[in-house]
Amino acid sequence: MGFLRRYVFHNIGLKLFSLVMAVCLWAVVTQDRLEARKTRAVEVRPRVVGRLASGFAITGVMADPARVEVTGPAKRVDMVDSATTDPVDATGLLSQHTFTTSAYVSDPHVQVVNPQSVRVTVFVGKSSGGSD
Repeated sequence: MGFLRRYVFHNIGLKLFSLVMAVCLWAVVTQDRLEARKTRAVEVRPRVVGRLASGFAITGVMADPARVEVTGPAKRVDMVDSATTDPVDATGLLSQHTFTTSAYVSDPHVQVVNPQSVRVTVFVGKSSGGSD
């Protein structure tokens, strides 16, 4: 009986409070895992950075694949409208160039299904205004 009194019943209120707090914390942390999951396709939006040579402008940007599938908790997947590529640097381009990069979603609870390389083609032409 001394063992029970010393190690089990001593500060029983504090121990029960700690147990309740641990269960509540677990419920909050695992909430996304308990929600229904969803997978859907979203558009890939290429991110192009840098300055082109004087007299040139970007005339178009194309991503291949143009769409990727994302998965995660249904509520969060519904809020995602597109995936973004890692930035590609178009500095100094004088003509069309294709870059290989990756696509991602900014929400850490939503992931790209089967991540693969994305080819971003930047189309460049003479600018009509003469300067950027």
